Amino acid sequence: MDTLQPVSASRLQAGFELAAEAGSGPTARLLFAGDLFAGGRAEAPLKDGAAHLLWGELMEETSQHDFCVANLECPLTDTDAPILKSGPAFRADPQCAQGILAGGFDTVSMANNHIRDMGDAGVVDTLAACERAGLRTVGAGRNLEDAAKTLFVTVNGLRVAILAIAENEFSVATESSAGAWPLDLADNFRQIRAAKEQADLVLVIFHGGVEYYPLPTPAMTKTCRFFAEAGADGVICHHIHVPSGLEVHHGVPIVYGMGNFLFDRWPPEGNAGRSTGYMVSLDVRRGAVTKLQLIPYFQTQDECRARLMDASAAAAFLTHIADLSATIADKDALQREFDGLAASKRTQCLTSVLSLGRIERRLLKTGVWPFWRTSPLQFAKLLNQFSCESHRELVLSVLRSEIVKRRSS
Repeated sequence: MDTLQPVSASRLQAGFELAAEAGSGPTARLLFAGDLFAGGRAEAPLKDGAAHLLWGELMEETSQHDFCVANLECPLTDTDAPILKSGPAFRADPQCAQGILAGGFDTVSMANNHIRDMGDAGVVDTLAACERAGLRTVGAGRNLEDAAKTLFVTVNGLRVAILAIAENEFSVATESSAGAWPLDLADNFRQIRAAKEQADLVLVIFHGGVEYYPLPTPAMTKTCRFFAEAGADGVICHHIHVPSGLEVHHGVPIVYGMGNFLFDRWPPEGNAGRSTGYMVSLDVRRGAVTKLQLIPYFQTQDECRARLMDASAAAAFLTHIADLSATIADKDALQREFDGLAASKRTQCLTSVLSLGRIERRLLKTGVWPFWRTSPLQFAKLLNQFSCESHRELVLSVLRSEIVKRRSS
């Protein structure tokens, strides 16, 4: 039996009820926001006590909620020593924690792919800066055990458990190094179950997906639905930097991507999706989310500021979100979209895996397979290294060891 409930544009515009029965006991309103890069032009307003210049009327929304969470997509540290990694390395002034709190946020999720950009020192400095500001943190710590800690908060008499999990990139913690709490379904399952025994409500924040691709991968939908089946009462995702759709699985809302909350690292021109996003408002009670509403906004390039959409823009935007949601609910359609993405990334992926040079990459684009690099049998062996769990674990261990050697040399 299909457990996915359709999410129409009209339902999104009005906000929609989830729980079949209102229930009794305490209730609360929770707000979740997406990717926040505290650097760039956002840094000065945040550290100088002028957060209202960034969010303006969005602060009216935070003030109307009992508990607000954003994804802090950079370490807050004076340390400028980027780790060896792929992709850019971010950081912002530790004083920005005060500005995030002033914007109405009680908590920041640190489980993301950038929190360890400045190594152990960056993570530790961020935890300290948030603690000084009175800003709660979740999803990262001084080591793996510390990063795994669930955040328990009491909101209007409700004991709420917040878990924050990140896909396995350069940011994740280990037994002996600071970082984010990684995706590991066995460990994550145990954490959700333990939280369920201790809290009235369990919410999972998941940082994952393919950047700038507005849909979850087929595997990501399985992961998020598994979180719901394990006991989460809601699953909220970010990381892809563009807004995505949502679904309701066994009564549990799953939001696959809110878009950038405020991210001045890349200008929005050339990809309009980077300049739009939404916050997620949840009405909750013991054991259930009773209502979900999306709050759409856009980022203005000239001011580095987020503004609420007017009614007309919001209606068109939420129609787009409903269309994405319809694709997510259709397994075959979602797979077709992902297959198309994979085809478009063929050259990029093979160049990375095979370490192709510039000329070889050009040849690959024209349809010339780099037979001088790898034979069909060697390619099959390579596929097996990625697909077999035990082989992959071994390869990852070797590669991590090599990274450690390069860092220390």
